[in-house]
Amino acid sequence: MAKFLAYKRNTREVVTVDTVNPAFAALGSSIALADTTNAFPNRCENIVAVFRGDPYFLYRSAANEVRLASYTSGAWADVAGFTPITGVGGAITPTCLHVVKDRLVAICELSIAAGRGAIARRSALDDGTTWDPIISVPFDPAITDSRAGPSIVWHNAVFFTTSDGIGHYDPSTNFLSTDFDRGDDVLLFDEKANFGAFTFFENDLYYVLPTDLPAGAPSFYKLDRSWSVNTPFVSRPTFTNQNLVIPGVGEIVNNNDAGNYSLFVNRNNVMSLIYSGSLGSKLLTITPLGTSFDVTDVTTSLLPTQFSGEPNLGFSYYVDDRRRNNEQHTIVIRFRPSIPIATVIASWDGINPVEQVASLDDGGVGLDLMVPEIERGDFRTFTDKQPAVFIDGVTQPFPGRVRIDYTIQDSGSRPIDVIPEYSVDGQTWAEMSQGDGDSGKTNLVSSIAGLSYFFNWDAFVDLDGDFDNVDVRVIARIAGV
Repeated sequence: MAKFLAYKRNTREVVTVDTVNPAFAALGSSIALADTTNAFPNRCENIVAVFRGDPYFLYRSAANEVRLASYTSGAWADVAGFTPITGVGGAITPTCLHVVKDRLVAICELSIAAGRGAIARRSALDDGTTWDPIISVPFDPAITDSRAGPSIVWHNAVFFTTSDGIGHYDPSTNFLSTDFDRGDDVLLFDEKANFGAFTFFENDLYYVLPTDLPAGAPSFYKLDRSWSVNTPFVSRPTFTNQNLVIPGVGEIVNNNDAGNYSLFVNRNNVMSLIYSGSLGSKLLTITPLGTSFDVTDVTTSLLPTQFSGEPNLGFSYYVDDRRRNNEQHTIVIRFRPSIPIATVIASWDGINPVEQVASLDDGGVGLDLMVPEIERGDFRTFTDKQPAVFIDGVTQPFPGRVRIDYTIQDSGSRPIDVIPEYSVDGQTWAEMSQGDGDSGKTNLVSSIAGLSYFFNWDAFVDLDGDFDNVDVRVIARIAGV
């Protein structure tokens, strides 16, 4: 089942949300120290992740510190070896928690006079409790509002927003940007930057955020292709405004809850934008045409009036892409002005109108979740009973041959089939051609603790030419299913 992880702030619980048979359920115990105030806002989106088969939760405590909890044996507990990151002279907020290659990366922001960012990371090859020393660097300029915002992993770097622009972190070099990209028009800053959204399409990274004029109209940016994680910010500006004519939706309510904008690639492989303001909501498709873009307003034909006619909705996009050819694409819609807050699960095939699947209710008091905004479900999806597979390392013994070391876990120790896949654009996936001499792909023995295997990818067969970046993953299935 497609179950993404979210955080239910009012009860301090991490929950699983089933988007196929719509329902939610608490995952284990509550997190007693987690803050329930607006100092830990819904704007913090990607704060729950699955790493090496186990869920982790990056949270703010009421004591103005950032902590990390993990879920084992039906309960949540703070991770041994992770030293809480404390805030001195300002409010500290968890920004994001991402899996990048073989590392779990936690980023947080400290506002006001301190104006600093902090990074904590753990390698997949350690003893389970060892964390690299926390890096804390001053931002220039110092951010004044640390309430976090969207984030994304692209080309093995974490891009994240602050009120003073877009920053990035490269886990391979442990480099955290100390200054922020504000775009070629210097408008990627102030609090509205935290209400935007990232996506990547055809191997380009995009960002959209609300502007002031015309009221509520999105401003659309594309990352300069000369940017490389190996040579960051060599040529500025990094993000260039694409100057699209996009309809406004009125004032964007800059409160502590996020989700006014969601930029994503739909199931029909078309870049799309859904967003909301005081005058209602819009759905657009955006098609790159060389150096320009074709923007089509499909609100009237594809966004039902119960959504388009409502103001100040919150949107999050989630894909369960472990299904391969039958991906589940879900839009989580939050009717935030209502009390209690209503949470709706909707689906969209990219062609027909957006369809409401269910409205989730928490015993008659609504449901307010801090949900991920992510197109890759690999690291946000969890069930206790699914087989889990995670990559331990990727090496290249010789040109054209790639060795992928991975571990399989299964709660029932069942035999497992694996499907290694690659992507040159981060969205469309193809099965790898198999070389010789590896562990095979079918009827692999599993265990609860995990067993190690490796796959030899004959990349010479699958790839034509050199690529700056290729994504790889391994999908596990119960043998024969």
